[in-house]
Amino acid sequence: MATPAGIVSAYAAVWRLLRRLRPSRLGALAALFTLLLAGALEASSVGVLVPLLSSLTGEKPADPFSGLLARLAPDLDRGGAVVLFAALALGLIASKNIVFYASTLLSTRLRRECTVTLREKLLESVLHGHVDALERRSTGELMNVFLTEGARTSNALDYTIQLTQRSILALSYLTVIVFISWQLTLLTAILGLGLGVGGLLLSRRLLRQGERLGKANEALAQRLGEICAGQRLVRTTHSEGHEASRFEAVNRAQAAAEITMTRSATLLTTSVETLAVATAMALVAIGHQWLLVSERLSIPAFLAFGFGLLRLLPLLNQIYGLQVVVVAISATVRPALEFMDLPRHPARRFGERALSGIQRGIEVEGVGYSYSNGTEALRSVSLSVPAGSFLAVVGASGAGKSTLASLLLRLREPSSGTIRIDGHDYWEFEPASYARAVAYVEQEPFVFNASIVENVLYGSTGASRTDALRVLKLVRLDDMVARLPAGLDTVLGERGNSLSGGQRQRLAIARALLRSPELIIMDEPTSALDGDTEREVLDAIEQARVGRTLIIIAHRSSTIARADTVVKLDDGRVVALSGAAPRAAAGT
Repeated sequence: MATPAGIVSAYAAVWRLLRRLRPSRLGALAALFTLLLAGALEASSVGVLVPLLSSLTGEKPADPFSGLLARLAPDLDRGGAVVLFAALALGLIASKNIVFYASTLLSTRLRRECTVTLREKLLESVLHGHVDALERRSTGELMNVFLTEGARTSNALDYTIQLTQRSILALSYLTVIVFISWQLTLLTAILGLGLGVGGLLLSRRLLRQGERLGKANEALAQRLGEICAGQRLVRTTHSEGHEASRFEAVNRAQAAAEITMTRSATLLTTSVETLAVATAMALVAIGHQWLLVSERLSIPAFLAFGFGLLRLLPLLNQIYGLQVVVVAISATVRPALEFMDLPRHPARRFGERALSGIQRGIEVEGVGYSYSNGTEALRSVSLSVPAGSFLAVVGASGAGKSTLASLLLRLREPSSGTIRIDGHDYWEFEPASYARAVAYVEQEPFVFNASIVENVLYGSTGASRTDALRVLKLVRLDDMVARLPAGLDTVLGERGNSLSGGQRQRLAIARALLRSPELIIMDEPTSALDGDTEREVLDAIEQARVGRTLIIIAHRSSTIARADTVVKLDDGRVVALSGAAPRAAAGT
C-alpha cells in the first residue's frame, strides 16, 4: 500500500489540478452526495442481515432493527419478520444500485468535463504562452506533455475518483462491522498489518518505476518528433539505419519500463489478494474460538460480520492497487501543471486603440530585450521607419535581427525603450486590428496539410477564391495552380511537402499580401529561391508594397539593393546605417 504521505501528496496534486480546471461545483457536489448515499445504503443492507439471520435461526434478536420492529409490530410472527427483513434488504440493495448508477454517471461526466478542460488549458498554454518559454521546449517535449502526459493526467483524475468511490464504500462496510463487533474488527486490523507492510514495500518500488516510465515516454516522443521533423536530413545523409537504431533503443527502453511497471503492479495486486484471503481464514478460526464458543457474539452476527468482511476485502484490494497507481501517475500531474503555469503573453495587457493605418511611420526608441536567462539580444536600438518605406535589416546570426522582428510583431515585449506607431505606443493597439495591419512571412514558412486555397485564405476573414487567385498571380504561382488537376483545391500534404522550398515561400508571401497589411515583415523571404524566382518574387513584393511599409531581414545583396534604408545589427546594437534613414540613436 502506498504511504499516507504519498496518498496525501497525490490527492494534493489532483486537488491543485481540479482548482485549475474548475469543474462544475454542482456536478461535483452531486457526484459526492450520491457516493455518500450509496455507501450509506450499502451499509444498511448489510446491517439488515443480522435481524434477517436471527429470524431464520430463531435466536433472540439483539439488534436495533429487531428492537424497532418489536415496538412497531409486536404481534409479527417469525415468518412475517423473515419476509419483512428480506424485502427490506432487497429494497436497500436495489436503492443502492440505482444511486450508485447515478453516481457513476455523474462521476463519469465530471471526469470527462475535467479531461476536456485539461486539453483546452494545455492548448491555451501553446497559443498564449510566452514565446521564450515555449522555445526552450522541444517539439517532442511539447507533444509529450500535451498527448502522453495529458492522457496520463486524465487517468490520474479517473483513478482518483475511483479510489474515492471505493474508499467511501469500504468506510461504509467498516462502519457496519465495527458496529457488529469491534473486537473482531480490531482483530482484523491486527492481522492486516502484515498485509500493509508487504504492500508498502511493493508500492515504493512501483512509484520509482512510474517515474522512470514517464521519462521513457518523454524520450520516445522526443526521438520520434525529431525523426519526423528532420526526415530530409536523415535521408540525405543516409542516416536511416542510425536513426532506426536510436529509435529502437528508446522504444525498447520505454517498453521495458512499461512491462516492469505492469509486472510490479500485477505482483502487488495478486500478493495483496492472497494475503487478504489468508487473513480472512485466520480471522474465522480465531473468532470462532474467542467469541462464538464463549457466546460473546451470536452466530447471525458472526455470519453478518463475515459477509460484510467478504464485501470489504475486495474493496480493500482494489483500494491498495488504486492507491499505488494514483501515487505512481500523480507524478504526471506535475508537468501538466507546470505547462499550464507557463508565463502568459502579453504580461502587460494590450490596449483598445484601433490601428486603422500607418500614416507617419514607426519609431524604435532605445529598445532593449533580454531573454529569461539574462542574455541580451538587443541593446538600446533606435531607428525610424517612415510610412511606405522599405527597411532592410542585416547582420550576422545572433545579431538580434529576428528578435527585433518578433518585437515588432508583439510576440515579445521590449525589456526597455518603446516602439511607437504614428506617435502611439504600439502596445496600445488592440490585437485584432494590429494583426490585420501587420503581416509576417517566416524564413521557413509553415504550410498546413490542407488545400492551396485554404492555406492562402488562412487568417483573411471574408476573402474569396478570386482574391486567392489574385495574390497567387502576384507571386507567380498561378501557372503552377492551373497545371494541377484539383487546382486551388489541391491538398499540399504535411508542412506543404508537395511544394518546393521556393513555392512554399511564395505561398506564404501570397497569404500575407491577401490581408492587405499596412506593415509587412519578412524574414529572409528569398533565401530558398533561385535567381529567376527571386526576381519574380521581389517584383511582386515591390508592386504589393506600394502604399505600405516593408521590413525585410535579408542577406542577399539583391534584396538589400531595393531597400530605402539598410540597418546593420551586431551584438544587439545598430553599428551601421545607410540609405535614407532619418536618424540612428546616438552612441549605437
